Amino acid sequence: MAGTVIWVILFILTASIVMFSVARMHFNKIGKNSIEGLLQQPGSNENINLEKIRRLPEPVQKYLLRSGIAGKKDIQFVRLKQVGEMRTSNNGRWMPFCASQYFETSHPQFVWQAFVKPMPLLTITGRDIFKEGMGNMQIQLLSLITLAKAGPDEKTNSATMIRFLAEASWFPCYYLNDCIQWNSIDSNTAKVTMNYKGYEVSAIMRFDENGDLKLFEAQRYRNNKTTTLPETWQVEMLAYKEFQGWRIPYKSKVVWKLNTGDFHWANVEITELEFNCRERYE
Repeated sequence: MAGTVIWVILFILTASIVMFSVARMHFNKIGKNSIEGLLQQPGSNENINLEKIRRLPEPVQKYLLRSGIAGKKDIQFVRLKQVGEMRTSNNGRWMPFCASQYFETSHPQFVWQAFVKPMPLLTITGRDIFKEGMGNMQIQLLSLITLAKAGPDEKTNSATMIRFLAEASWFPCYYLNDCIQWNSIDSNTAKVTMNYKGYEVSAIMRFDENGDLKLFEAQRYRNNKTTTLPETWQVEMLAYKEFQGWRIPYKSKVVWKLNTGDFHWANVEITELEFNCRERYE
């Protein structure tokens, strides 16, 4: 009898491992197809038109020049790796994560894939996709059980576009794109607006006296399990590093400014970043 029980346990464990492996392969395949589609977009190798900078608010001019834009080629593709930690509430445990992300800028889109470790032996997989002005998000336990899913719909599309606009600080020449408009607020602050595929999103960007971007703030839709409402969403740029001649904010802190108080949601650090590389991470 004992031997039979052991064989049953071994069978269940083996079946579980196979099931989770197949689920992970399926998750990766969907992400791979999305990434390959992004990388196949046509690109250009043109120099950045610095004449456009002179028409921008002064703090934005200072920011772009400090980023290293002079003499650079336009950025069409971006790939990067991240590490960090996130949590679901102010009292929740910090959960470490690692992620890879790909951007294409001529038709603004990205694919983000993350692996979160809430505890040993458990993995949460997350995917966020922005394409053709539409957002699509999915979170799964062990790449098998769906924990959350959103989009494409009006609120998810808007929220994902705001994410793209904030993360364009990792390839700042995008802020010269024709779908971007700027309005001056004061000597260190400007309003940025993005119009794309029938959607319009805006944010406030604050810079320090040296020209570094320090804060990105927008009204972004947040799902609180019962409703999805616009809340103040902030990304604080904590530290800068040079990648391929560009000065980029590589450490950031993400906070929701809620009526109940600040919700410090995530800490993010870029570990690798490459421009105009049309290859997928293995």
